[in-house]
Amino acid sequence: MLRGLKISGRSILLSLILAILFPVSSIAQTSPYTYSSWVTGYVDRGLMADGNYVYEGAAACPYWIPFGTKIDIENIGVLTCEDRGPNWFDVWRPTVQECYQLTGQYRWRYVNG
Repeated sequence: MLRGLKISGRSILLSLILAILFPVSSIAQTSPYTYSSWVTGYVDRGLMADGNYVYEGAAACPYWIPFGTKIDIENIGVLTCEDRGPNWFDVWRPTVQECYQLTGQYRWRYVNG
């Protein structure tokens, strides 16, 4: 079944060294945040895609995240997906200055309940 597979001593040694230096358990325990995404801010007023008016705590989310889903973005907080955006999160903020300060790469996770 594995006939013809050649594994050198060097590749085994490299695998062992990497496993010791970067164990999976320590990576998983360093942060409760599972995903990483780009986050931008917007100041538009009016209706969101789900029919509600914009408010602080609302987010435009990628199409694959259902409306009403709560997400926790590191250093931003828990937000509710109520609008549609590009393939990143667009978070409502009351001022343009706050939008500029917000923009960047963040880790995030789904919130249960």
